[in-house]
Parts: sequence; structure tokens; C-alpha cells
Amino acid sequence: MDVSPRATPPPSPRPLSRAITADRPATASAAIGGPSRTLQAPRRSRAAPPFNNTIRHSVQLEQELKGKAAVFNNASSGKKGIQALIDRGMLADEPEAIGAFLKAAGPRLKQSEVADYLGMVSSRRVLEWMMDSLELTGMRIDSAVRKLNTRIQLRAEAQKIDRIVQCFASRYHACNPGVFEAEDQAYIFAFSLLMLNTDAHNDNVKHKMSKESFLSINREQKLPRAVLEDVYDAIVNCDLQIEERAQIDVVKEGWLLKQNRRRVGWRRRYVVVSTRAIYVYKSEADALPSQFCPLEFSVIAQQTSVGPMARKFEVRCVPDGATPGSTPRARSKSGPSGGPETSLRPLVFEAKDEKTAKDWIKAIQQFTLQEGVLVVPEEEL
Repeated sequence: MDVSPRATPPPSPRPLSRAITADRPATASAAIGGPSRTLQAPRRSRAAPPFNNTIRHSVQLEQELKGKAAVFNNASSGKKGIQALIDRGMLADEPEAIGAFLKAAGPRLKQSEVADYLGMVSSRRVLEWMMDSLELTGMRIDSAVRKLNTRIQLRAEAQKIDRIVQCFASRYHACNPGVFEAEDQAYIFAFSLLMLNTDAHNDNVKHKMSKESFLSINREQKLPRAVLEDVYDAIVNCDLQIEERAQIDVVKEGWLLKQNRRRVGWRRRYVVVSTRAIYVYKSEADALPSQFCPLEFSVIAQQTSVGPMARKFEVRCVPDGATPGSTPRARSKSGPSGGPETSLRPLVFEAKDEKTAKDWIKAIQQFTLQEGVLVVPEEEL
């Protein structure tokens, strides 16, 4: 059976033309923990590419999307949000128009409300339009489920998630005939992957599903054992909410200094901002991040917007309804030690200068629901 291999990371940017330095003022706070010496780039390092915003449309269209997103997000449900846009004449009452809006404004919208709306019976035609916009041809099914989960975050009632997965399975089967004998098989296997993901990355689940148990559950899918083993390893090693490197809609990427977990030192890390999350890599060529932070409810903080301290900024991961620092891990405590995780502490970065820091803040903030940058005392950074 022909099952395509997993996607590989995209090619690296151009070579570094000069060393990156990070001088600190003598008055820097110990809590901030500036490096004690100039940081030189490794000989084979790569330079950060220029600002690369994937949203290539006019400022007027961007403001229009933000205005519509505000109406949607202020409603008490996704259904009421869409209806409010229709009542105000801001959106046509047609599946294609609604689907196009949800796709274009996606990262700016409350993801739980988007999934809640798409999972309704009355939204079936909109859901089908959304699925038809996903290109899944040639993708292994776990990569396709990951793409689905990072485009339509499955945070809704079980019955609504079930409708979304059924529609996804139909789309996957149409894009990849021959992988599964029928749509039902694709649906059952896709749902089993979501169950495996919850089992592997939820710390409340004490007894994890073994590889042999996963193989036994899915033996009727008639997939090669090697493929099933690879799928199991891929999901256990990396939560489905984390985008594959090759699938990331890159907004900005490059090298930054990142404060370590003990807040006493700094490390040079390659940071990628997508429309959904911040990914921190130890190396530019790494396929998996060491840490990531969902952007939807994150908060950006600075001690000041001018002067040497303006080079530092902090991203506080705040999931819906939670408090800063309580974000669940992207892998379970009992999972693979090398797997990526959501930061349990705020991510503190430092850019080489004030302008570069502002560019990073701008890139991150446009995909959060935060208005403005939080100003905090120096000791809180």
C-alpha cells in the first residue's frame, strides 16, 4: 500500500554575514540575567530572514478582517457571532462566504467558537467548504490529522468533533484513494489518532496506551505494521496541536536570546512565529521544537518600549480561562524526554536591538487576542 512519508523541514535561509552580539548595560537586573560576555554566532549559523508576513493583503483588508473578528469574538457563541456579522451586512449568508471568512480570519478568532460552529448540523455546508480548502493529497494520515487540528482546533462537544472528523475523513479518502478501502475506515483511524494523542499527552491519564495495544486496535485498517508504528511514534513524540515544520505558515523566524528556565542565564535559540504559535528550536535545522506557546490567548509584556531594556520582551502563555503559567504540557510527564512541551513559565526573549524587538512583537501580537503590550516592572520580566 502506498503511504507517503512524513514531510521534511524546509530548506534553511541564507548564511550569516556577521556575528550577532548582545551587549548588556552594567545596570541590568540580576532577575533578567544578561549574558556576561558577547555572544558570537556559530561558524555555520544562519541569519534570520527578513520579516516574512504570510498575510499578503492590504492594510484595508487587514482592518476589515480585524473588525469582523471583533464582532465574532464578542458574541456569546460562534453561531451568534456569524449571525451578528450577517445582520450587520458584514458577511453574506452563504456557505462559501462564511467559510472564506473563517479561513481568512482564522487565527484572529476564538478557536473554541469556530469548532463549535463548524460542528453544528446547520453548518454542514460551511464545514464541507472548509474541508475542501484543505490540500491533503499525498499526506500520511497522521500528518493530515495534524494539519486539520492546527487549522480547526478541535475544542468542542464530542458530538461536534465527531461531525468534523467524519467530514475530514471523507476529504482525506477523496484526496488519497486506495489508502483506505472506505471512508469509514479513514474516520475510525483518524478518531483513534485523536484518542491516542489525548492518552499520550494528558498528565491525568496514568496508564498510557502501549504501541502493541495501538497496533491491536487498528489491525483491521490493513495498514503496514511499519506505518502504524511510525504513526504511533510520531504522535507520542509530538502533540497533534504542534504544526509540522513544513506545514507552518511562517510569519517571522530568526535567532533570539532566550532566558533559561532558572532565569539566571541566556541561550541562543531559533524562534519561529506562525499564525498559531511560537516555536523554539535549539537548532535551525531541527524538525521538532523544544518548546512552543499557543498564541491565541497569550500576552506580550515589556518593562519599557524605549532604551536598552526595550530589547527584551516576554510572551506569557495564557490558555482560555486559565492563568499565566498554567498551560498544560504538550507531552506528558511520563512521555519521551526529548518531546516538545508548552512552556510552564513565560518565554523571555532578547533581540539584538530595539527595532528588531518591535518587529518580533508586531509579528506575534497580530495573532493574539491581546490589545496592546502589557507593561510590567523590570523584576517581573
